[in-house]
Amino acid sequence: MSGAGGADVSYASEVGFLGGVGDTPEYVLPGRNVQHDTGEITNNLLKIVAPDDPEAQRYIFQNFEGSFGVSWLMSTDEYHKWLFNNGNTSWQSGGVPSLEWYIGADLVSGNYVERQIQGWVPATLSAEYTGPDSGVRVSVSGPYAKEGDASSMTPGTITRPSGEVPGHGATLTVNGSTETYLQSCTLNIEQIARLIPGPSRYAVDAVHGDVNVTLDVAAIPQDASRLKRAYGSSTATEPQSSPEDGVTATLTFSEDGTEKVSYDMANIYPANYNWDSLVAADTDLTDPITYNVAGLTGSDPTV
Repeated sequence: MSGAGGADVSYASEVGFLGGVGDTPEYVLPGRNVQHDTGEITNNLLKIVAPDDPEAQRYIFQNFEGSFGVSWLMSTDEYHKWLFNNGNTSWQSGGVPSLEWYIGADLVSGNYVERQIQGWVPATLSAEYTGPDSGVRVSVSGPYAKEGDASSMTPGTITRPSGEVPGHGATLTVNGSTETYLQSCTLNIEQIARLIPGPSRYAVDAVHGDVNVTLDVAAIPQDASRLKRAYGSSTATEPQSSPEDGVTATLTFSEDGTEKVSYDMANIYPANYNWDSLVAADTDLTDPITYNVAGLTGSDPTV
């Protein structure tokens, strides 16, 4: 971007993978304080050589690979429409929603350049609370199949969300108990979707990957509950042979008392546990714990 206010970022849902956005697309700004993290093209060049020449004769394009990532301040669960493929709240096997992204910039020369990213699917997504001094941030990245350019902005009217979740808008409950001394919390979702290559240069479809969900929590301990959970159960006094089932969690994000986004976790299992800042005189002791999550359900953006 050549100056403040000179960039555009929005998306629209495709009617099918690489099928365009239809006759009446809704163009959406994912959120305010948006940051463009990556928009990279990889051509996977193949080096062509001759037996009597130490240098390359030429290079040719192989399969096209694109990678696009963006983040924004959370204000709505609208992104659940393309994060999930089962009623906007969970996953099922099969195809996944895909998007077109439109990123553009007013250049210092006076020209406008837009990149139209096509056949994009999410591979990773995180919702991150880092304390009361900053808003909750959503970050997403994923591969895409094709792109094109334009000299003017494609989206006309853009839906723009508002009502950002503040730093004091996060609530985590584990087995029905609220984490009152919560310092940070991040829900990480990886391997959400992947592209399927074909005989052409571009991917031909997209499906779900091997979805992996973790929950990173740091809180000031008031008892040994998280330590015991890391051992394997709420009553354990030493490491157990297997973890306890049925430990639930709910992560809720609200703005002025109105719930904006929520995640219910049917089972959480302790993967790593630690003590941090045990002897730092001016810092509170925290006991960071990472849970693996089984059975994630998100809030429904249509209700």
